[in-house]
Amino acid sequence: MVPGKMSLSPSLRWINGASSIAARGSKPPGRLQGSSRTEFQSVLGAGGAIVLLNSPPCLCSGTSAITILFSRDGRRFLITQHVGPNSSMHQRGKVFVADFLDCDLDIERNTFGDLADVIALNALSEDQLAGPLDDADAVMLYHVVSLGEKTLRRLSHCKLIVRCGVGYDNIDWRLARELGIPVANIPDYGTEDVADSAIGMMLTLTRGIHLLNSRLRDRVMPWHYTQAQPVWRLRGRVFGIVGCGRIGGAAALRAKALGMDVAFYDPYVPDGRDKSLGIRRLETVEELFRQSHVLSLHCPNTPETRHLVNAASVGWLPKGSFVVNTARGAIVDTRCLPDAILSGQLGGAAIDVLEDEPPHDDHPLLVAWRDPNHPAYHRLIVNPHSAFYSEEGLCDMRTKGSQACRRALLGLPLRNVVN
Repeated sequence: MVPGKMSLSPSLRWINGASSIAARGSKPPGRLQGSSRTEFQSVLGAGGAIVLLNSPPCLCSGTSAITILFSRDGRRFLITQHVGPNSSMHQRGKVFVADFLDCDLDIERNTFGDLADVIALNALSEDQLAGPLDDADAVMLYHVVSLGEKTLRRLSHCKLIVRCGVGYDNIDWRLARELGIPVANIPDYGTEDVADSAIGMMLTLTRGIHLLNSRLRDRVMPWHYTQAQPVWRLRGRVFGIVGCGRIGGAAALRAKALGMDVAFYDPYVPDGRDKSLGIRRLETVEELFRQSHVLSLHCPNTPETRHLVNAASVGWLPKGSFVVNTARGAIVDTRCLPDAILSGQLGGAAIDVLEDEPPHDDHPLLVAWRDPNHPAYHRLIVNPHSAFYSEEGLCDMRTKGSQACRRALLGLPLRNVVN
């Protein structure tokens, strides 16, 4: 028995000497050939597979495997047995979908097969997770609840928490790292859908579509385009982007196709992003705000970006401009929006995400939005965190999240780890 290593099965043992190791002399450590491979294969039987040093455990369906670890002198090695999911020694894992999904889970169950059971908790708060998640081998988390210390410290053998989405600010990923729990996200599932939503919201605001529809429905007269005046042609107007990653870049290309002058602020993307997209890069947030006819947010929620849009920074925008947020709710201090719309500083706003979801009925934004006597009633669009949604995007999110957890359970290299 070696400290820190799993117990060996009775048929596997420490072997000393170099008679069956092809790693002595000039041969590279960890490489087996000839009779050595035959000897080890005979230990496993016909269904076995040999996995060498620095290779992930081979846990293919119905396959047993060994990992051969050489000591520094190249003479001593440990054989560790791993058992595939269809072996009689395999125990099914448990994967929990913490929130958001309340459906048949066919996508998830088809991905895991016999490897794990999938359980949907459909939690609305973290308090509902303590206990049920304790024996999780992996957790799939959406955006309804958060995972903090009181939950993370109870995960005794969790191999992965995957945030089924892009942002991961609803997980205490730093603590998870300290506890040895990898956290991953799915950065590519809804790029097109969110970008399409941002442009759709921008068009319905800037072209007066939402305003006119809302007023005419309420029988506000006259039945005439002048109710939306002034509406400015979009060609040549500045479409300002905060955060030019995958989604921000996709939104940039769409706005550019409309003939808009696209500019962005993002201190974290490498030089040349502006050249590759054919757009302008600005050096400060204030510079971007002061130029933007439309401000579209595509950055993560961090201490640096929290309430980036506030009463003071809205004042930097040109009078009558528009704000679109399809990123994270806390980036905009939405309490400032009703007054900005009332004063005419903002021509309107489209908010897909809020700091607290669902919001309380007495939130100043919702109060103004529901008040027929407030201009926000006709100039504000509020959606329920749905910019990501398409049937294809939802399927991608569920499939990619399940595949990430499957890789963790199989001991394969993880992708998109953020901690």
